[in-house]
Amino acid sequence: MTIAQGKYIAFCDDDDRWLADDHLEKGCHALDAGDADMFWTDMQTRHGEFILNPSMYGEFPELRAKAVPMMEQIFEVDRCLLSEFLRHRIIHCDSMILRRSFLTDTGGYWEHLRFAEDHDFCFRIADRARKAMFRFYPVAALNVSPHESVARSIDEMDRLLYGIMALNHAEAVLEDVDLIATARANRSWKLWELSELVRATKNKGAARRLVWESFFVKPSVSGLVRCFRVL
Repeated sequence: MTIAQGKYIAFCDDDDRWLADDHLEKGCHALDAGDADMFWTDMQTRHGEFILNPSMYGEFPELRAKAVPMMEQIFEVDRCLLSEFLRHRIIHCDSMILRRSFLTDTGGYWEHLRFAEDHDFCFRIADRARKAMFRFYPVAALNVSPHESVARSIDEMDRLLYGIMALNHAEAVLEDVDLIATARANRSWKLWELSELVRATKNKGAARRLVWESFFVKPSVSGLVRCFRVL
């Protein structure tokens, strides 16, 4: 990203691919015409040529609440809606196009992470983007077939630890209060997932501490119930 010279930066992992020939054309036009900083699209998951999930974001109709006039399948998504969406999904960068100037100002990826760097990245760009545009069309395919990758080389516990670290970093630098609350809620959930993993190793003391930490990060009735279940 630091050596890119163009006006826009688009992403695609080396084991994934774009499906739509007009991805760059549509995305750059939406960014220009809408004076937006951030553009992303729907995606598919595939095992080879077999489609497992034809629409990764289709179950979130709220993303399509505000259609952009004169732009087919393009919708404006405000920060409040982005915050709610990020409670459930992280925007995969395979379908993302950003203004290079915006990305430079935002700081790019936090390079201390080997995994879950997209968690921190998505929260920070959502926090800084003046306007975000979403295209409801599966432009990219996420390869979920068995193959070697950096992500698959990291065990489950380390994945959760990296995820917690990513969300903790995001919380420390975000400005929008809704996004901060969402990052905290996500970190709370990952702490609970980590407690379940640790409990399976029979380390009940560590599991109890993690459950209570999860509760204090984001107190809730359901979180309190989980705390008493591990007493």
